[in-house]
Amino acid sequence: MNGVTDAVGDAFGELLRHPAIGIGLRFLVLYVVIVWIASAWWVWRDARARTTDVFVPYLAAAAVILVTPLLFPLAVVVYRLLRPPLTVSAATAAELQLAMLEEEATRSECGTCGATVDDEWVACPACGAELATRCAACGRPLELDWTICAWCAAEVPWADDPSPVQARAAVAIPIRPGGRPLLPVMAVPDDHHARPTAPRARRRASTRRSDA
Repeated sequence: MNGVTDAVGDAFGELLRHPAIGIGLRFLVLYVVIVWIASAWWVWRDARARTTDVFVPYLAAAAVILVTPLLFPLAVVVYRLLRPPLTVSAATAAELQLAMLEEEATRSECGTCGATVDDEWVACPACGAELATRCAACGRPLELDWTICAWCAAEVPWADDPSPVQARAAVAIPIRPGGRPLLPVMAVPDDHHARPTAPRARRRASTRRSDA
């Protein structure tokens, strides 16, 4: 058994002493070292792009260097699992896009065409519908359903116009204590004073006949 082991060792030694094998091993070791250093440099650059902390990129690169050329692939795998999912620029772009979507969701819509409009606009740029008008006192936009200006408390131009709801409002009719309604003067016809004259004349004529 020892003879076989010694024979294998001698054959392997002769193979390593071969000039071509020696050159190949040297190139292999050089390649591993280059990949090791390049992995540390890649980790440093990637960490700089994914965090605003100054020390984190250097600590990550130092960890790859300290695990030696034999274990640096494991260190790179661990770093990829722990690193932030987005770079700083990508995270900033995502936040800006989300803010734009939230702002667009809270913006008003045109009641005529449904287009997105700004609260400061007085007309819809899509269909030309009137959204608001300007206050004569402060110049700020007024909503069409306001009764006064919300900015300066000035009266709106249509404040004196009767509202359709007020025009159709029912008028309360007071009731006399006896139960008969007391009609307002405005609801009585103009010629009601002339109509009772005939019944009164008939009553006077009948009274004279009974006296005779």
